[in-house]
Amino acid sequence: MLVRIKIAIVAAALALFGAQASAQTMSRPDFEIRAGILAHSLLHNKEQSVDANLEVLGLRLGTQTGNWLQDFVLRPRFHAGVNYNFSRFRDQAYFGLTWDLALTDRLYFEFSFGGMVHNGSLGRPVEDFSRLSLGCGLLFRESVALGYRLTERLNIQVMMEHSSNAGLCFRNVGINNAGVRLGYSF
Repeated sequence: MLVRIKIAIVAAALALFGAQASAQTMSRPDFEIRAGILAHSLLHNKEQSVDANLEVLGLRLGTQTGNWLQDFVLRPRFHAGVNYNFSRFRDQAYFGLTWDLALTDRLYFEFSFGGMVHNGSLGRPVEDFSRLSLGCGLLFRESVALGYRLTERLNIQVMMEHSSNAGLCFRNVGINNAGVRLGYSF
């Protein structure tokens, strides 16, 4: 729990530093929209179903320096998204920062950190033991993705996301989703 809080504080401080460093953005398109299908509750035997995912990435902080480590750390992008569950278990809305790193001219790695709100169960399930109880309405959310740029504007990625309350609430089951998304930059 303490490690996640420290990571959140460091990420916020780095994002603030990057925002103050410069208001300019890099030359490639600033915005991207992504849509995909996720396996819902991948690592549990409860709530296994399918989510539709929609995400928007926005402005990149800071100015490109040419130093890959500095650009990776200080130039995340803002993101916001939703997961709609087709089996009506739990819908999610999330927000945060996304860091990306080019591995080749087409292949890239991505990491994001932020928060997530949901409409699922918070406490102990009284009648429906098929549902996960996540303890809090606001959770931490992390994700990783491996992407491939099909064209300058179109990409595909496989991703996994994890959300939990980091032990801050009574229950801390957490939820893990994974899937495939297509992205379009503009």
